[in-house]
Amino acid sequence: MDEKQFYCYPTAGGDGLIYCAIRFEKTDIVVFDPLKETRISLIPLEERRSGWLSLTRGEDGKVYARLPSGRWFRIEDGKNLLEALESEIPFPKRGLPDGRQFHLVDTNILKIQNPATKEEKEIPLRHEASGAFLFVVGLGPDGRIYGSSMLPLRLFVYNPIDQSLTNLGKAAHASGQVYSMESYDGKLYLCSYPAARLSVYDPKRPLKFGDGEDANPRDLGPMGEGQDRPRAMIAGPHGKIYIGSYPDYGLHGGAIGVYDPKKKERRVYRHIIPNQSLASLAYLEKFDLVAGGSSVRGGGGTRAIEKEAKLILWEPKEEKKVFEIVPVPDARTILSLAATPGGLVYGVTDNEKVFIFDPEKKEMRKIFNLGLKRPVEVSLQMGPDGLLYGLTQEQIFFIEPGKDQVLPMAKPPVPITSGMAISGRKIYFGSHAFLYEFEIPSNP
Repeated sequence: MDEKQFYCYPTAGGDGLIYCAIRFEKTDIVVFDPLKETRISLIPLEERRSGWLSLTRGEDGKVYARLPSGRWFRIEDGKNLLEALESEIPFPKRGLPDGRQFHLVDTNILKIQNPATKEEKEIPLRHEASGAFLFVVGLGPDGRIYGSSMLPLRLFVYNPIDQSLTNLGKAAHASGQVYSMESYDGKLYLCSYPAARLSVYDPKRPLKFGDGEDANPRDLGPMGEGQDRPRAMIAGPHGKIYIGSYPDYGLHGGAIGVYDPKKKERRVYRHIIPNQSLASLAYLEKFDLVAGGSSVRGGGGTRAIEKEAKLILWEPKEEKKVFEIVPVPDARTILSLAATPGGLVYGVTDNEKVFIFDPEKKEMRKIFNLGLKRPVEVSLQMGPDGLLYGLTQEQIFFIEPGKDQVLPMAKPPVPITSGMAISGRKIYFGSHAFLYEFEIPSNP
């Protein structure tokens, strides 16, 4: 229905026409006539804006549109938009035909309520599933391995000592998945999609999810400023949490978000790299700098404006960018960053390159081939032995700083789909719905 936009949501009208909500970068309403096989656009090109546009069919058979501005319109004769009051729209009745209402409780109980009699009934939904996809894995403040499932978002913890795996349940009001996590001051900080919602979990306290003062995990709310997918996080420098993110659907301009746990303040610095998102972060303790790797990708439903991903140095004390460079020609995303004790920055890009950056001289030291296909996002970390360990879909590899070559270490029998945590000499990663543990050999 629109050659340049990615999302089309059709609604059948009572007049035999198909009304399509076009999202997200330049919203539109396209009306398709299945008999004539013709289509017309209802929103002039100069008036199309990014955001959420939705359509609904009323009980009168007419289609109503809610534009990104929040205003409602009734579509007449398949071509005219007439403004309407939301209170006057005959929305379709929700629930069962007899008036009873229903909803899911924690995805495994169907609750049916009768508004007239106040009668309630709960029906357990018993079924065997293949398991929810694991989206991220990280190390908690208690030495245990934490991770998040995807759609629905559920936080889990694995105890390497007794090999127990526990579903901790909801960790955010977000419905998608935790995108990033880091430990600080005995707590686990989580940031989730959508809306880049920040949460905090204290393993020492009883489990009670919510957003109140006594909740655990506690949802602290969205980071704001149109941020949506918080792909990277580091915690600790200057007592703060730093989050790199992609923006909301239809938008360009990711951000570095800063959260101060003591003051309970948050700040979001958008367009740190114009029209690009922040996909990876690393803290350079030697220089008290944050390295940020970008992606040319914007929010869902957008096309990239810029051509190449960039590496930045960001000063956490002053909270400002102090340097910027294109580390690898033609790379569109810097998937992972890691810092050595000496302060060098290693990065892995989507075009399967490894780069080494010297922040003191502010110059590239080296670029070489990864030699492996499909590197995994945010999956490059310093190990306990001074080696850098990383993941691709098919391999676990290591790099010895100074020798600077990628050496494959193991090929798991399953694809690696999410990472990454290192605890002692063990590496943890996700493969679809399963958590895996790999022990680093004494001589990799």
